[in-house]
Order: sequence, then C-alpha cells, then structure tokens
Amino acid sequence: MRDYFASRPVSNEDRLEELLAVLAKDSANGFRFDTVAIKQLSERTGIWIDTDLRDTLKQRIYRRNDGACFLLDSVAGEGLREGVTDKADEWLDEYGFFEIAELYKLYSDNLNELAIRDLDDFRIFYEHLNKRPIHCITFKGIKIVHTKTTTRDEVFTALSKRIIGATRTEFGGFIDEETLKKRFPSISAELLSNIVRNHSDELVKTETSKSSFYRTLEAPVLSDDFPGLLSETLRLLDDLKIDASEAVIHTALSLKLGVNFKIAYSVPHQATFKRIIADNYKDEPKRKWKSGLFLRVAN
Repeated sequence: MRDYFASRPVSNEDRLEELLAVLAKDSANGFRFDTVAIKQLSERTGIWIDTDLRDTLKQRIYRRNDGACFLLDSVAGEGLREGVTDKADEWLDEYGFFEIAELYKLYSDNLNELAIRDLDDFRIFYEHLNKRPIHCITFKGIKIVHTKTTTRDEVFTALSKRIIGATRTEFGGFIDEETLKKRFPSISAELLSNIVRNHSDELVKTETSKSSFYRTLEAPVLSDDFPGLLSETLRLLDDLKIDASEAVIHTALSLKLGVNFKIAYSVPHQATFKRIIADNYKDEPKRKWKSGLFLRVAN
C-alpha cells in the first residue's frame, strides 16, 4: 500500500478525487458499493477509506433500490442536476408540492438511461440530490413530493383555490383541461381532475369524446342544440362560399344566437374557442382546424 505521507500531505479531497477517477474509469455501467467493493477499491488505489471518506464518497454516488450504484456525473452533468433541484424547488415554493412524473418528463431525455431506468429510479435520484425537508408520498398511484411543513390535504386545497381563481379571473369562468394543465405544470391532468373533484364545489367538469373542460358554477353552459346550430351555420358558410375561419364562425354564431358568443360563454382564448367548435361538430363530412380554417377532410 502506498504511503501518502512519505513525500507530501494528501488531503481527503485528493483521496476522494482519486477514488472517483478510478470508479469513473472502470464502473461507467454501474458498480456495487458494499463492504467487499470498498475493500477492493482501497486495495487497488492504496487509499485507506475510513468512515469519513466513505460518507463523503457516498454523497457523490447515486444508489438504486437494487443496489446498483453510479457516480452522479455519469447519471447527469452538474448543470442538469442543478436544473432538476432548481425546478423542484421552484414548484415547491410556488405550489407547495409537485408530481415526480412531471419533473421526470422535463429531464428524462438527458439522463443516463442505464442509471435511470424508470420513474422510481428518478425519484431516488431526486431524493439524493434534494437538500430541503420534503415528504415523498404515493396518492392513488401517483408519486408526489410536498414540503414537510404542509400536509397533502393542505396543498391540495390551496391549489384548488388557485385553480378556481385562475379559471374565474384569468379565463372568464371557462377553461379546457389542456390550458389548465399548462397553467399548473407541476402536476398531471389526472391529478388536477382529482383535486378539482374532491377539493372544490365551485368547478364543474364537462367531458367530450375529445377533451375536457372546467367551468365555474356561474359560467353559462352550451345548450343541447348547439351542435345542430353549429352544423347549420357551417353549411350556410359553405353555400355562400365563405371560408370558415375562427372570426367568421364566431360572427355567424353570434348573429344566430343574438349575443357575442365569446363574451356570453366566457371563452376569451382562441384555442379554447377552436376546441369548442371541434368538439361540438357532429356532422358529416368531418372537419378539422388547419391554417386557421375549420376545413372539411376526407373520411
């Protein structure tokens, strides 16, 4: 064994870097970090790995549930690791909790897939990187992280109030699920739906064959005969050789109904209006939005 004190003092940091270099060179596909492996590493490098050095080394190693270990740098670069924790902290500060799967989606393409095979591996990786007090829980099969200063019900109730407020003040009382998901990116549409259903009596969810919408109780509801009215309007536009653009359809519907459609039905966003039209068109031939027009398509 080499005597590190024969020629110059060697710090624990020097020893650590040499150990990491050996592991990086020979263990890119993973390694075991148990008593036997530590002894072999010590014999190979000539470095006595005491308790302090072993604990410091563990901080630089990610360990999966199956015991396979990887150096943090081999899983993801320092910048990416900081990105993971920064985004998690941002969501915790903003919402009090987040869904692990949503964080994983942001970074999965840039992680070492040999080290991070699935969502559970990513959860362990995040827990290793994280430095703040958190709870990792599973709610109806969904993995959630929330701060230790709050309970699950508290953060769900708080988010429900924010959803109601955003729907009412930012979206005029009516919002499609896709837009709501973009507004609250830290959780999935499935969990959003569960929170609205169980923590709010002020929002109503309406589902169609293609999408879902939420509306406040005071927001008006489309009548059952709206699909027929829409089909009639589109046929008239075809007869008049008028392109079925968003503005034209809106104007024609408003004239038929005798009200400004977007104002009356609290639909302030172009994307929401287009989705309402697409979801309520039940006639033939099929149509879809393309280049700003609701065009006929071949069956």
